[in-house]
Amino acid sequence: GIFKRIKNCSYIGGDRNNEGKVISGTEREYSIEPRRLYDNYNYEKFCSYFNNFQFNAAKKTLETLSDSFFYDLLSKNSDKSYSICDDGANTNIKNQKTSQPNNNQFPTLEYRKLRKRYLALVDAYEYWDKFNYKKACDSFSIAMSYSKYFKGLNLKAAEKNFKLINNINETKTKYPKEIIIDLFVNSLRRESEGKYDDALIRTYRTVEMMSQNLLFENYEIDPGNLNLDIIKKLLGDTNKILPLVSQVKDEKKHFTTNGLMANFELLCLLGNSIAADVLKDKKLKSILYIRNTSILTHGIYPIDENNFSDLKNLVYEYLLKFFSSEEQKLKNLISFATMANFII
Repeated sequence: GIFKRIKNCSYIGGDRNNEGKVISGTEREYSIEPRRLYDNYNYEKFCSYFNNFQFNAAKKTLETLSDSFFYDLLSKNSDKSYSICDDGANTNIKNQKTSQPNNNQFPTLEYRKLRKRYLALVDAYEYWDKFNYKKACDSFSIAMSYSKYFKGLNLKAAEKNFKLINNINETKTKYPKEIIIDLFVNSLRRESEGKYDDALIRTYRTVEMMSQNLLFENYEIDPGNLNLDIIKKLLGDTNKILPLVSQVKDEKKHFTTNGLMANFELLCLLGNSIAADVLKDKKLKSILYIRNTSILTHGIYPIDENNFSDLKNLVYEYLLKFFSSEEQKLKNLISFATMANFII
């Protein structure tokens, strides 16, 4: 009955004697709703998929849940009182009032809107996981209007996530610190999936964007569009940086830096202490060499767990320096970028 999604089943029961037999005259007809058990089973699957970042599977599982499942969620959080079954395995005497979608109680079919809000929530996290902050913010705005109905969701964490995405979406800074943190935490999610090549690339990008932020925020230098006049004013001439830059072959023929290490070399010329530490760090350079020989960049070799773990720990130390050694501040920012989950 559960997996055939039968709506109601009936059986006969009653008071039993010492031998376990039903006493004549006490027979009663009971009904049970297998769809509740089926819904609860699939909802646990949905939560598991969501918590493991399998967002497409989570959305497909949502589609298997009945309208009555969402109706029950609304009923439990409504100011009005409805007769509902709190436990999927509970039974009701036949003809006793059970919770069913009723247009008189919810004339606008709010329970169907709730399903759409669930889908919007999954969309928000899927877009975010792919760095599409605009679409993630739009989907969060739709979903969070029904947030109190999301059964088992860590709501405080979800609200922090929404705040982070909204801040990123509204920022005017080209290389915001929030994205630096988000890149790092995204790499941790890929690590949890065993995707160490993907994780290492994101961690590398974390370090690179850190260097871009330091140049842009501290010296008004955009590594993607260098203003040589600003550099000349800061360094006295531009000859020192010529090995670090390339001219882009487009209509504007503007200059850019040659990537991560060139950014730190330029920062070192400008007297930045973090850059000086990076350039002296032989362990970091050796791990970056492994990255450059990996199959997702320039080589043919896979990245293993140890390679990524070493880089992750190093990058965390540089993030500490980047945030002025305020570890609590760094941990707080990481908590905003850590995805909320469902408690099953």
